[in-house]
Amino acid sequence: MRRVPLPLAGLLAASGLFASLAAFFACAPVAQAKTEEWLQRDREVIRQQNLRELARVQERDAQYAAQSRANGGRNADYARRRSDYDRDMRHYQEQQRRYYERLAEWREDVAQCRSGNWSACD
Repeated sequence: MRRVPLPLAGLLAASGLFASLAAFFACAPVAQAKTEEWLQRDREVIRQQNLRELARVQERDAQYAAQSRANGGRNADYARRRSDYDRDMRHYQEQQRRYYERLAEWREDVAQCRSGNWSACD
């Protein structure tokens, strides 16, 4: 295994520390630099961004609603298919529950049979 010469290792560590500190100060401006005017501007910018996003989402939802109304009968078909799927899933889960119950009973019978209870071997 090659070793990094000590001066080079120190330089690499210092450059890593510098990069970390630079990133920290870039992302965390000094609290005292945030004047009340700056905070108000920042709040207003965020408020405007939120309002633009709200308008975009409302417009998107209105388009979805219009498409849904335009589809008409296809929505009813989807509801029917979804209902069939839900019914089939309930049936499957019930069948699976019964299967695992019977499997547990069978395993118990096998254990009883192996322990000498010959009546459980039938």
